Amino acid sequence: QATLVRGIRKERERRARAASCSPKRGTAMLRSVTSAGFGTSAKSGSVQSASRNGVGLGAALRGPQTRAGTASVGPDDGRNWPAGKGRAFDSLVALPSVAAAYGTKARVLCRSESMVRSFQAEKRAVVGACTSEIRALGKRGKWEEAISVFAAMPDRSLEPTAFTFSATASACSRARRWQQAIHLFGDLQKQRVEPDLVFYSAVVSACEKGSLWEEALGLLAEMRDVRFSPNAVTFNAAVAACGRGRQWYMALDLLRGMILSTVSPTTITFGSAISACERSGAWEHALGVLEEAAVRRLALDVVAWSSAISACEKGQQWKKALALLAGMGARSSKPDVVACNAVVSACARGRQWLLALELVGSMHERGLSPDLITYNAAASACERSDVWEQALSVLDQIRCNGFEPDLITYSVLTSAVAKGREWARAVAFLADMKAAGFRRSVSLLTSAIEACEAHKQTREASALLDELRFAGSGDFEDMEKGTDAACGIEPEARDGERQAISAPRGD
Repeated sequence: QATLVRGIRKERERRARAASCSPKRGTAMLRSVTSAGFGTSAKSGSVQSASRNGVGLGAALRGPQTRAGTASVGPDDGRNWPAGKGRAFDSLVALPSVAAAYGTKARVLCRSESMVRSFQAEKRAVVGACTSEIRALGKRGKWEEAISVFAAMPDRSLEPTAFTFSATASACSRARRWQQAIHLFGDLQKQRVEPDLVFYSAVVSACEKGSLWEEALGLLAEMRDVRFSPNAVTFNAAVAACGRGRQWYMALDLLRGMILSTVSPTTITFGSAISACERSGAWEHALGVLEEAAVRRLALDVVAWSSAISACEKGQQWKKALALLAGMGARSSKPDVVACNAVVSACARGRQWLLALELVGSMHERGLSPDLITYNAAASACERSDVWEQALSVLDQIRCNGFEPDLITYSVLTSAVAKGREWARAVAFLADMKAAGFRRSVSLLTSAIEACEAHKQTREASALLDELRFAGSGDFEDMEKGTDAACGIEPEARDGERQAISAPRGD
């Protein structure tokens, strides 16, 4: 320390004699250094070696010469500091030596910079606390409170970080508030905050919930532009978004891209791709995705299997639907009621009423309880196969199991008995529908009228025809003529009836 003090004194004397520096000028120079900042290790070593070697402190703080014979780089220029070193007093190693040389003002500046650093650390801690609070609110489903915390940060002079934006976007995505999540993306760009992978994944997931498949694919492309590699979560959300938008071919393209890349598809990926094919009725591609999952030895859940069966049902492939149901048991995936309902519906489309009824009976052996959807599908199979007696037996099972017939039940049964020319049952079912508050469609009324025409039931046919007229059917006049001809009513009599109805009535 004595050597350092002697060196400092010699330096001050030499500078005073040369009239090139004074304590006041040294303090001014220190103030310029504090405004620009300097490196951590190189500069502190320069100050300490300057005292030992008799080199001026001003020259040590100004840094090395750029070239021989040229002016040195001033303290306001930080471009020549070593790479990776911070600015604005990232390290205060050199300040004690400078403060000893230039007195109280330097020590005051040192304390001020320490206070600034402490204040900045406190602000970072507050921002981190806000981010944690937003994340916790999002997990509890309180997305509105999470957005309120985020919106209040600028009023407190707090700048949200990429982690804050990611937590807020995740909260909106969990609550299916895709509009707010996309709006956050615009706020992030305005504040020039670099998004991270979590933020991109959250916004893509929000797009999936809003069926915004184009926006989801655009975000994937943007991630590649900024050299972000989408992970499995991001791909899964994009595949699901394409499925909701009925873009099954885009979903399969994403799946192929994952297979060719370093990102391994998961069971969720394959399930979302199968669901995308099911929504569009692409049953062949759904079976192809299912086979690819089997090759990779991925155990798909019952939802994926049900989606594949439903795709076969929409494609009228009842045999393949039955094969898939049998394959579920072989691959240790226990069928549920949804999967069985899809197979029964497939049998209904294929007019396989006997297989449908057998499947309903076998559900009890599997430990499953048929629901109203199951019975409606079985009744539809009977209606399509023109076996109205069996359809009525399904109605008995519905009531025995404590279910109340709904609109689909009544519609199927009415159509079944009308096809069988059971006009009385058809009229009775229509009356039950009216009593239950269900709207009777034009097709059902037409079927019942045709059943009444077949048995020359004039009164019932006329009453249904009047209701068909009030229902707003455009072809009720043609139906009226057919009913009159079937029931033997002359056109003049119908004209007289119309005049009587349209004539004004007295009080």
